Amino acid sequence: MEDDLFDDDEDDIDAFDSAGEIFVAEGISVQNQTPEEKKVIDRLQTIEQINFTLELLDVKLASFMAVNSYDIVSRLRNLEYAGEPVFAGEGKSLAPKILAVAAHMANRDIDNSTLRQLNVPTSTYNNMIRVLRILYNNKGKSIISEKIRYVGNAINLKKGIIDVIVEQYEENPLPNREPDPTTRAAAFIYIKAAQAGIRVTKISLKKVSGVMKNALDRAIKSYEGAIRKGNNRDEDEVETDEPNLE
Repeated sequence: MEDDLFDDDEDDIDAFDSAGEIFVAEGISVQNQTPEEKKVIDRLQTIEQINFTLELLDVKLASFMAVNSYDIVSRLRNLEYAGEPVFAGEGKSLAPKILAVAAHMANRDIDNSTLRQLNVPTSTYNNMIRVLRILYNNKGKSIISEKIRYVGNAINLKKGIIDVIVEQYEENPLPNREPDPTTRAAAFIYIKAAQAGIRVTKISLKKVSGVMKNALDRAIKSYEGAIRKGNNRDEDEVETDEPNLE
């Protein structure tokens, strides 16, 4: 694979923090947002609004939500994309959905008094928690597979293509030097789409909330290196398995 395949990077300068992550403030102030970007930003802003009160009631959960805001939003978007009845629907309040997903991911319970102070109906929250426990009862579920679905949906890949890429990852979960799961998922989509002749640009992937812009290129190169090593190993095994005819 050529390194410049579908490489249409812009030379614009983006704002990054010291860890290479996108500033949340920058994401929230983006103009000319796509519908998906607006939904993600709405959910990130809702987390901030919830935490304003929650940090006085449950500081540990508030801290978890602040640190893992992108992961919470990506899981919620997966549930909404999938059409799960208690999570889907444009008119539904975001607060119960976000709190249920965050509490389930953090493995924490929220008491009824806290829910009341957050103006979240107890029955709605409990129904959502019940669904999450059913859906995510498999502890071995790959977080990268989940992120692939999130990123794929965010760039409007067809469901069939996303399913194939997820299957390819689960059959051969390649290592990557970049630790961020959303960025790794975006890089894996880029690699597999290119192999299949499907146009997926780096620009579109870098616009997905949670993808670390300055780390995507490194993640792609890391996967390419893993693929080359795998191919070389396969060739060595074939040569080793050939019978000695001397």
